[in-house]
Amino acid sequence: MPNMRNKAPNLYKLGQDGLRYDDGYPDIEDISRHLRFESATGSVWQNDQKVMVFPVSIYESLRIKLIESLGLDDARKMYTSEGYEMGQIDAVRSQKLRGKNLHSFIAAGPQLLALKGIGMVDPLAFKVDIEGGIINIEAEAIGSVEADAFINNYGVGDAPACWFIAGHASGFFSWIMGKPVLFREVECRAMGHSRCRLIGKPLDEYDNVEKDAKYINHPDFLRHIPNRTKRRKLQKPPAKYNLASTDTDNSKQTPGASPGFKVVMQKVKKVAKTNATVLFIGRTGVGKEFFSQTLHSLSNRSKKAIITVNCAAIPDNLLESELFGVERGAYTGATESRPGRFERANGGTLFLDEIASLTLPAQGKLLRILQEGEVERLGGTSTIKVDVRVIAATNVDLRDEVDNRRFREDLFYRLNVFPIHIPPLRSRLEDIPLLMTEFLKKYSSRHNKSAAGFTEEAVEALLSYPWPGNIRELENMIERSVILVEDDELIHTNHLFTSGEHLPENIFSVDRQGKLSSSSFHNINWDELAHRALEIEESTPLLNFENALIKVAVDKSAGNISSAAATLGMTRGQLDYRLKKDK
Repeated sequence: MPNMRNKAPNLYKLGQDGLRYDDGYPDIEDISRHLRFESATGSVWQNDQKVMVFPVSIYESLRIKLIESLGLDDARKMYTSEGYEMGQIDAVRSQKLRGKNLHSFIAAGPQLLALKGIGMVDPLAFKVDIEGGIINIEAEAIGSVEADAFINNYGVGDAPACWFIAGHASGFFSWIMGKPVLFREVECRAMGHSRCRLIGKPLDEYDNVEKDAKYINHPDFLRHIPNRTKRRKLQKPPAKYNLASTDTDNSKQTPGASPGFKVVMQKVKKVAKTNATVLFIGRTGVGKEFFSQTLHSLSNRSKKAIITVNCAAIPDNLLESELFGVERGAYTGATESRPGRFERANGGTLFLDEIASLTLPAQGKLLRILQEGEVERLGGTSTIKVDVRVIAATNVDLRDEVDNRRFREDLFYRLNVFPIHIPPLRSRLEDIPLLMTEFLKKYSSRHNKSAAGFTEEAVEALLSYPWPGNIRELENMIERSVILVEDDELIHTNHLFTSGEHLPENIFSVDRQGKLSSSSFHNINWDELAHRALEIEESTPLLNFENALIKVAVDKSAGNISSAAATLGMTRGQLDYRLKKDK
């Protein structure tokens, strides 16, 4: 087979003996534009994962230190296993990007590896038949930073050095084939060869496989992937953007994967089994009620009720009776005695949201309950013992409120026993894909709709938006988009950002020339589009003007149909229909 380097993109042929590459890789634009740089926060993202860019010299230094501290074998095992894990992740990502096209899907693996700057894997001979369980690949690793790092620091040795690359290819094709596939480096520049060459085939076709397989410390590989021993057909692309749920106890309700979320959950778990008063601090909409519910469910009081009170939503003249209860005849209209929220929460938990809204008299009574463990109903003459764990939440700085004499200092110290700060959603971007999936399920069911998921541009826009309204704003936006989108259509940016939201101008992605450029989802200039369309069709009927407008949008998006459709405010299916109709 001819190699694929420097060849123009072309189609591949599926012969009787399986999938073969004939010419070059497909255009990498659909992958590269998912690498984004956010200048305001200094964050670099590849799809939904935060990544780092640092000099190869630092990578070399880390690799040397690992080799010297762990030994060559253990360092190789670590790099190969990490490569295997990344290969599996990239296989899932490749299917999402190109799942409808088998040859493009497979080609995305080495292209994703190249985008990481590790090196380019160039097939020399390639045969894959998923149905028949046949795979036989010979490839060259070009520009391997692993081989360079080894040569620069140790010179020529007697063992291969492209550990991560071999592990990545093994993980990628093991996932595709549904059975363990091993890539063995048979030539390496770090061994004095002129190139780095790898052979990939099923694990059971190797002799003396133990010497290579031991470096892939992955349970599925070591167990020969028992849950995938049956050959499987290539799955259809996922219906919606999704990620694995986290291991937190309430991930089914409001999942989270960000470091900020995990820190909060760790603190919640630490304090849950105690009876300590907890104060959640965070902006409106960050999920304070969710965390209070989670804390209660993990506590020893979980079999009893958790009673929630939004202190800001109860009028001042009713607040005391709602919290502490009322005796019959205490005021006009009090025709019967009734317990307050504290009594109803006896043995359980009381969650006081927006506690800074309490009046000073109410704060004094709350302080007494926390100190004495008893309430006195409005109009009553006796006290009632209660056993209640109090969780409070605030979206303002209570220390400032104390300084301004709007909040009692003694009550503040009673509540501030175990404070937990909840970061805003813009600092928890890893949570957004999980929340998107959760809210899409929720509102598709509630409104009897069947949206197919989100376009890539919609995901990028949601990850770039600053979220002043936090999770509550995201939930409202997803619900709105579910209502607007047609059944079985993908949600676009024009379904999401319909209430005057402004996307930031400091987000950049990688263009076709490898340069950073402004992301297309907020770089729509309708005046420019219309002007260029008029230049194409100066004095033409409306239909021709529409065709010219479509042509300009497709050109501006570098041929990416999903991006052009989002620019025009239509679905990809609608744009596909118009493009095919005009041919």
